[in-house]
Amino acid sequence: MQGVNHQNMNETNKFLLLKAISTHGPISRIALSRQTKLSKMTITSLIGDYIDKGIVRECGICESSAGRKPTLLEVVADSLLTLGICVGRDFLQVGIVDLKGRIISSDQIQMAQITSEETFMKSLFAICDRIFENVDRSKVWGIGISSIGPININEGIILNPPNFNIGNINIVSSLQEKYHLPVFIENDMAVSALAEMYFGGGRGYDHFIYLGVTAGVGSGIIINSRLYSGTTGLAGSLGHMIIESDGEPCACGQRGCIEAYSSIRATVNWVKKNGADQTITWLDLLNKASFNDELCVKALDRMCSYLTIALINAINLYDPQCVLVGGEFWFGANLVIDKLSDMVNERIFAAKVRKSIPIMRSHFPGNASFIGTAALVMENNLEYRKK
Repeated sequence: MQGVNHQNMNETNKFLLLKAISTHGPISRIALSRQTKLSKMTITSLIGDYIDKGIVRECGICESSAGRKPTLLEVVADSLLTLGICVGRDFLQVGIVDLKGRIISSDQIQMAQITSEETFMKSLFAICDRIFENVDRSKVWGIGISSIGPININEGIILNPPNFNIGNINIVSSLQEKYHLPVFIENDMAVSALAEMYFGGGRGYDHFIYLGVTAGVGSGIIINSRLYSGTTGLAGSLGHMIIESDGEPCACGQRGCIEAYSSIRATVNWVKKNGADQTITWLDLLNKASFNDELCVKALDRMCSYLTIALINAINLYDPQCVLVGGEFWFGANLVIDKLSDMVNERIFAAKVRKSIPIMRSHFPGNASFIGTAALVMENNLEYRKK
């Protein structure tokens, strides 16, 4: 992540500095210079503008062994706000998220009552209007949408998600027309990766994979501190990596996808088919496995075996520094994430010569994709991304 010392690149460099302060702050001007390769004079000038506008503030002194102690900088959390929208299979959540990833307000409704694009947008507008009643609109610098996929991010359309009531929702253009704000959309797992980069376990890493295991399986890919979306926003569809050419049917319409074997839904269904109580839930399964229930332990081993295949392939492709695991998988950290880490690092390519890949639990217990909407707006408001 490097800036450019050129008069015409001031806006690019300003946003670059704001991102660096957001992801690494509190941070000194000297550290910013080392990280961005911008001159100290450029940094002093650009940061002064942010301080004058109340977006950045000085927050303390950096401990150093000798000489003048550098002053630390941090973002002012409520100076720029995001209207965050999270579209899930079961619920629609809307709220305000600040520059530090803190949820200021939130409301949600169940998706079961929504059966068409018209009712979806009417419901969404109603929640957004309620949220806007209690916020300073002048501080809202964009709308970030995290949604289950597939999505066409170029056209701003939620296409036809599996196990979803509706499809082909022109959500971005509808929100732009009504609220006259910049609107950005990404897959929920990609947004979760952004949440980790800005506010969570991804701070300090330039290259990492976020793996989300819920009713489905997905991922977000961070390369050089940037989200990799691919041509149409479909990059990171790890759950639809085919491992059996004529395997189990998947909700996407294909057969043999990782998701059909290792999602929460697939794993719970597998234990039910193999003799477990038909009312068993994921948390029940984890609890029984913690007491060494043979069937539930076997189910988790099977699940991790398939996820290991997916992660090894992804690690071979992207060579990340670490993997962060979230979604409902988060709740079984001691049982499944440690097991997954051992299995991946035992089988990883060049295991004898490369460092092991840390596989860690997400910083967020279940709301990364909502919190990450603030990071999504930040990323898309960065001028350097558009050059």
